[in-house]
Amino acid sequence: MWVKLTRVEISEAKKRRRRTKIKKFLIVWTCISAISSPIPSWTEFAYRSYISFHESIVRFLVRLTFGIPGVFLFNCWLTYRERKGCERPKSFICLKCGEIKPADVGVKCHCGGDLEDIDSVKWVAEKDERPSKDR
Repeated sequence: MWVKLTRVEISEAKKRRRRTKIKKFLIVWTCISAISSPIPSWTEFAYRSYISFHESIVRFLVRLTFGIPGVFLFNCWLTYRERKGCERPKSFICLKCGEIKPADVGVKCHCGGDLEDIDSVKWVAEKDERPSKDR
């Protein structure tokens, strides 16, 4: 059955989603920095075709250091998008029948139940309900 979340749980879920986005950004930035560090730039190809291990480590650390403002700007951009309300299209769920509807349907379901924002509810299995064996 669907149960409404408290305000604390909703704010924790938003923080968790934000931390996940920042972690993914950091992982991608680190991978890009690691892959591109040993590759010479297009102006360096004229006089050398490789970079020493020491120089590639230095380049990697420099790129990570300059990535810190990038993480800060990415965090600011996430905050701006959340406050503006353009995070993602909203979906609503009927607590009575469990049907999921898009945001433009209205506030009532065809069964007569109220529609709630899908981010403000969670699924809780009833005590007599057993998990299915096909999972």
